[in-house]
Amino acid sequence: MSETATPNLDESDVDIKVMKELVTLAAEATARKVSAEIKAELKTDMAAYKADIIKAVREENHAYHGDMTPAQHAISHDRMNKFLEWMENMNKSFWGQIVAGLVKWAFVVLLIGYFLWNQAGDQISKVTTGS
Repeated sequence: MSETATPNLDESDVDIKVMKELVTLAAEATARKVSAEIKAELKTDMAAYKADIIKAVREENHAYHGDMTPAQHAISHDRMNKFLEWMENMNKSFWGQIVAGLVKWAFVVLLIGYFLWNQAGDQISKVTTGS
């Protein structure tokens, strides 16, 4: 009869090994669970941030362009370019320079008047509201 060699293990050694395996398994399960929770939380946070960024971009675009569509905006730029080219061509003649100078001065006066009107409006609203 051949005797098989069995290691002499105490019950305490077996209990410690089993406990180590159980603790390892519990730690791995907990880590997976926490990882999944954090991943889900990050996904919802990123979706919220993405929605906020898209909303901010749309609001900025609307503030810049107003209710214009991209085609209307392009047409507006084209009209402005045509006007500036016309003004440039007009500057080539003597009378054109005089007309262009008058238009420039009228534009400056209107622009200054607009700013003064806005300033006066702010002061009037402060006086009427008592601020």
